[in-house]
Amino acid sequence: FQIAPWWRMSVDATYGYIKNDMKTYQVNGGTFQGRVNNLFTLPKGWSSEVNYNYTSGGVQGNWELGSWDMLNLSVKKNLFKNKLTASVFVNNILDNNRWIMHGTISEPGRFTKRMDMRNSSMARTYGLSLRWNFRAGKEVKVQKVTSGNEEERNR
Repeated sequence: FQIAPWWRMSVDATYGYIKNDMKTYQVNGGTFQGRVNNLFTLPKGWSSEVNYNYTSGGVQGNWELGSWDMLNLSVKKNLFKNKLTASVFVNNILDNNRWIMHGTISEPGRFTKRMDMRNSSMARTYGLSLRWNFRAGKEVKVQKVTSGNEEERNR
């Protein structure tokens, strides 16, 4: 969506239903995943990006997973006629790096044991990035096809 000339947003949503037919019981449930990306174009070569991701709880095998979400922010600046892009980012601003899991061993269909797991790959991270574009602003040369039949030359 182009919300304003300086604000572009994309939204992605997915729903799935998982059905687990096990020998002594069934565990079924739905899960939702959603993502919202916002890109803000600011004056003088500046831009900012804000992303939010959410995954609802769901059932997987004999585990019931809790939900999690993540909010990310980056700020970028283009320099030297767009040849250099410098960016600073923070991923997982809310520091939600936990999955809540409920498991069962003895009582089929009833989740009685709880585990809190920390996922270090989802920990809050900070970063600085510098990217150099060696071809920024260079024209692409196009040659006219001079061999082949007339149909190929006119393509």
